[in-house]
Amino acid sequence: MNNQQPKKSENFERPTANTQHPTSNEEQKISNETPPALPNTAQPKKKHKNKTLAVIALILFCLASIVVVIFKIAALDIPEQDTADLILERPEVADEDNAFTYFNAATKRIYAWIKDTDNKYF
Repeated sequence: MNNQQPKKSENFERPTANTQHPTSNEEQKISNETPPALPNTAQPKKKHKNKTLAVIALILFCLASIVVVIFKIAALDIPEQDTADLILERPEVADEDNAFTYFNAATKRIYAWIKDTDNKYF
């Protein structure tokens, strides 16, 4: 077995006679003082998070409003045109001059003829 002593750290400094240690009164003062509370960094602050979201929402709303106003102004191209002359008017036509009455009568005759001949040929 080796009788070697463990190596001492190179940075180790021995206390000198001039080193002053706190007295018992000073030790009591130090031990009675409470350390300042550390901030709780484990959970984010909810109020701060809510304020941030509210500010972001407000900014987005303002930007969207500005875009809508810009498009409304850009859409004011020319005044609305008068299109009253383009509206179709239905003319009144007498039955003798209207071809619809003749087509309607012919259709009724064709259906009557089909109905009469339906039993003869099928």
